[in-house]
Amino acid sequence: TPRRRFAANSQPTQIRDWVTGLKPGTAYAYRLCGNADGAAVSCSDSSGTLHTFTTKAATTLKWVIIDPSSPKHLALQGGGRFVPWGNNWDKMHPTRGTHDMLEDRMYTEAGMQEIDVELDKLAASSARPEGTLNVVRLHLQFHEFLLDPTTPNREALARLLRVVEKAEDRQLYLMITGLGYFFPADNPAWVVAQNEDEHWASQALWWNSVAGAVANSPGVFALDLMNEPVAPSSSRLGLGWGRYTSPQADGYCSVGADPATGKPGTCYVQFVTAEPRGRTRPQISREWTLKMKQAIRFTSFFPNNTRHLITAGVTSAFQEFNDPSVMQELDIISPHLYPDSDGQEMIDLARSLSQTSQKPVIVGETFPFGNVHRLISNACNDGSAQGWIGQFDGRVLDDPCTGNCILYQAWYYVQREYGPAIRSGGCPPRVP
Repeated sequence: TPRRRFAANSQPTQIRDWVTGLKPGTAYAYRLCGNADGAAVSCSDSSGTLHTFTTKAATTLKWVIIDPSSPKHLALQGGGRFVPWGNNWDKMHPTRGTHDMLEDRMYTEAGMQEIDVELDKLAASSARPEGTLNVVRLHLQFHEFLLDPTTPNREALARLLRVVEKAEDRQLYLMITGLGYFFPADNPAWVVAQNEDEHWASQALWWNSVAGAVANSPGVFALDLMNEPVAPSSSRLGLGWGRYTSPQADGYCSVGADPATGKPGTCYVQFVTAEPRGRTRPQISREWTLKMKQAIRFTSFFPNNTRHLITAGVTSAFQEFNDPSVMQELDIISPHLYPDSDGQEMIDLARSLSQTSQKPVIVGETFPFGNVHRLISNACNDGSAQGWIGQFDGRVLDDPCTGNCILYQAWYYVQREYGPAIRSGGCPPRVP
């Protein structure tokens, strides 16, 4: 494993908290070696005895693949259709009232217990068994998994794996969405100071490290390169925190802000570069996608993570990542479709993406801002969309509702109503 520095006269007692890349159900032996101030290296097995441990047994979840007999659908390795049906986690979470993310809570047992509770609710938010959910879209922040621009945070990666195991224990598949920049002012200064080459190198290291850590986890069904990536048409250099998004002067965005409580807003759209350098937006999008894809699949010339499906969660407001040259590099297409009054615009977009890409279309975000019943039923019956992921507010259906949770309640009812048909690979009746 990589070297790790510890205080003098101490040694790590929780190996599981910082070792990654291990296979399930496998016995390992290890030694602790170190030196201080240039002294000779000494190892803990000098007496001839190695430390040992065995990793948890493999999950019963099967790997998710592209259906070889129907390339617009997903399947489980060994047989069976797989239809994603779930919610986003740690993105829109009004009941918690703060902007702490999963990676802020996974370092303490109290935080892990809170994660347990939320995973239980995510599995049951639409009232099982009628609308059983099987997918969680998990958002991870960029800077939380890097100690500096060139050093992965090994403990963060190992603790992430504990969360992955917790999800697998509940039969929940994860779509891991990376490189989050939701709260710019929470980032270290080096992030906003990076030029494109430096930023892409650090982002590639992030994906290489995260993808390598979860490479043996079938419960991760897809790796989502970024939430709503955008390529700029003009230079964003000199915009401070706005180099990669559009925050206010204090380094936070306005969406979801609550001045009365001091809660900052969240930045959902993120620019992949601040330097167009004469390239078109689709050209930038494809170059960046290829860079991240290479980092996931390989470490230099050696295989890294070759099994998980790769996608990008694209907002309908910006279409450069839906360019055919970009979509051909992805395994699945993951648009964010929020319906208007009748949902027709998003129905048409889903149909276009499906026809152009000839790949599975998994809707990474939706919500009942408009006629979501018509959107889901029509896109499903058209054969355009093969899975749907909505939003989660920390409750389950019919839990006490205070504040702005009416739309979440409505969404949970949609999931309960449509769940049986969608999860079985069928469709609810078409809504005129």
